[in-house]
Amino acid sequence: MNCELVMIGSELLLGQIVDTNASYMARRLAEIGLDLYHKTTVGDNLQRLVAVLNLAVGRSDVVITSGGLGPTEDDLTREAVAEAVGVGLKFHQELLDEIEAKFSSRGLVMSPNNRKQAFLPRGATVLRNPFGTAPAFVVESDSGAVICLPGVPGELKRIMEAEVLPYLSRKFVPGGAVIVSRELKASAVGESTVDQEIGDLIRTSSNPTVGILAKAGEISIRITAKAEDQDAASCMLDDMESRVRERVGDRVFGKDDETLNGAVADLLLSKRKTLCVVETGTGGAVAQMLVATNSPYTLGFEVLPQKSSVEAFLLSTGAERDETIMTDPQALAERLAEAARAKYRADAALAVLEATRLGFARSRVLVCSRDDEYLRDVGLKGCDSWSQQRLAMVALEMTRRFLLRTAPSE
Repeated sequence: MNCELVMIGSELLLGQIVDTNASYMARRLAEIGLDLYHKTTVGDNLQRLVAVLNLAVGRSDVVITSGGLGPTEDDLTREAVAEAVGVGLKFHQELLDEIEAKFSSRGLVMSPNNRKQAFLPRGATVLRNPFGTAPAFVVESDSGAVICLPGVPGELKRIMEAEVLPYLSRKFVPGGAVIVSRELKASAVGESTVDQEIGDLIRTSSNPTVGILAKAGEISIRITAKAEDQDAASCMLDDMESRVRERVGDRVFGKDDETLNGAVADLLLSKRKTLCVVETGTGGAVAQMLVATNSPYTLGFEVLPQKSSVEAFLLSTGAERDETIMTDPQALAERLAEAARAKYRADAALAVLEATRLGFARSRVLVCSRDDEYLRDVGLKGCDSWSQQRLAMVALEMTRRFLLRTAPSE
């Protein structure tokens, strides 16, 4: 059985609100084993809404809509669904009484236009909405079911959990099934490179399926399995995860909710290494990410926004004034890292030099210890939040790789 979502509201198309309802419903539908093949967003226009619903009803067993159940002139879901399934609207006095009672309980007088909400497509089953005035409903036909939910997230989730999911499990997935996903995360590698390494798995695997998604500074490899229960799905995911890791190797730093900064913190703990950070032009992006881990092995952070603060930090650590070093990115990175490592008495230091603020052609990242260093030029310039985030992710990935090759302290 397959499902389709129709998200209704011109505000969604105008970008005035973020559609969190669709991602929530997609997750919950997968958890009960219902395949979601299509999602459409449509504005508050009756003709276009009917066209979308006609297409959805014709190709999907279950259609779930969100929005358009209010009392205003542009709330058109009831009318559109009635037309799409070929029935008229029917007035329900008991629904109007409930709506009026909700207003009265709050000391308010119901507006005449709320009467519109008591009309439902003929034959519809009401899904009670304890938190709002818009009744949700289900219309069944020979081709399946159309389920209409309010757009207010709190109301939608309450009705989804209490009414819709039990209904769907009972009627459309009676044998029981689950759809479970696992996300492997890789950093400092391009989407095309990962595709080259696992492209055959993406093309040929049907259950589990494999897909790639590029995010800021990382690549997500999504594995999705459908099985009769959680244990069976987990076994399928384990097998495919092993195959993916064989191809991608140690570029995979974690999975699901694990983060790159968390992976660095875990390595610091397992290898009993301490780390300090000095960064310029990043707005403290690396420091913020490492502070969030609450790791006792990150000893200190120096955030230097411009050249003058870089010079001041070096002088404060006892370094002699050297004008030439400010024009040599490698020498400056080494001097900053060593000065920070000495100041905090850390095993390793991470130096991040953003090119724009310092007048360099390319940004530079250096991780060093007393007897080893790991240096890289980074083709990123700019102090905007996107560039800072990307540079911070590169710096953390370099730190992770540096720690992977170092032995625990004695």
